[in-house]
Amino acid sequence: MAPEPYPHPVCHECKLNENRCLLHDKKFCLGPLTAGGCGAVCPSHGLPCVGCWGPNPDGNFKEHFKLLESFGMTREDVVRRVRNFGGHKILEYIADE
Repeated sequence: MAPEPYPHPVCHECKLNENRCLLHDKKFCLGPLTAGGCGAVCPSHGLPCVGCWGPNPDGNFKEHFKLLESFGMTREDVVRRVRNFGGHKILEYIADE
């Protein structure tokens, strides 16, 4: 059964939980691209959001991938990490590149 849609990305839940943003520390995180509703469990334990609740349709996918690349990650590494989990649907939003 699919989870009930949540109107905000995981980042919103991180802020509610008063988590420090992993992106500020230049760490991999898909929170801005991922549909919320999980309570930001992974980031609350210092782990990156890996997109397991699927894409947030309002995400700025292409720019977020550029941000992750600016941290020194290769595009291939970012794509590989996204494919490892339920976030593989996120790749559909950048397929035309």
